[in-house]
Amino acid sequence: AKASKFRALIREGINPKEYLEEEAEKKRLQNLADEANAVTLLQVLEAKENHAIATGIGSSENHLKNRRYAICSVYKDWLDLPFTHITSSMVSERFNEISSSQNGRKVEYAKECIRYLSSLFTYAKKYHKWVDDNPCSGMADYTVLTPQQDSSEEKYLLPNEYQMFLKYAKDLQDPVRRQELAAKFNLTPTHINSNRLPLIDHVAINLLSGLRMRETLNMRWDDVKLEYDQWGPEGRDG
Repeated sequence: AKASKFRALIREGINPKEYLEEEAEKKRLQNLADEANAVTLLQVLEAKENHAIATGIGSSENHLKNRRYAICSVYKDWLDLPFTHITSSMVSERFNEISSSQNGRKVEYAKECIRYLSSLFTYAKKYHKWVDDNPCSGMADYTVLTPQQDSSEEKYLLPNEYQMFLKYAKDLQDPVRRQELAAKFNLTPTHINSNRLPLIDHVAINLLSGLRMRETLNMRWDDVKLEYDQWGPEGRDG
């Protein structure tokens, strides 16, 4: 039967070996899709926890406890939902539900919950191929700072967050845009007062120039060269 089928394929100009490989790949992808559709959010959380304990990455007691509490409380009604059914719009709507009409701490907690959810998608994609995309990856407006090495002291910006920060740093200098951003992100006068705004500028200069914070804080106008006749003779590119 196989020989007859292969001869028919050859007559059609199809290599039987390539045909079998393609069929095997289709079956593999279908099995992955079926497995992904059967895996729930709670099961991904448990798999992530087991992986963290086995590898020692993100396995501190506080980190495990905080992640589980955040997922099981904020996304409680999603726990038995197929993981692949969670969409960006669902994540965005849940963020608005948690942070709406609340104080700054609630907003920060909503951001933190998105980061925990995002880490589950990253794990599911990297280690199990359960998903192709992370619905949290476009949430730069909500998750500016991303934890690194399970330390609240060590944070870094992703490329899209870097660009978003520079845009906001510029917008915050405009009184109208500043009020719009304050309303959008529930910013208080403490967040955007006359003392905070220069600090935001310093961070922007650090990101753009690669200078250390100490260097920008000690900078004087004599050190700043904006015109070509100031930096051109030194062989700079502006």
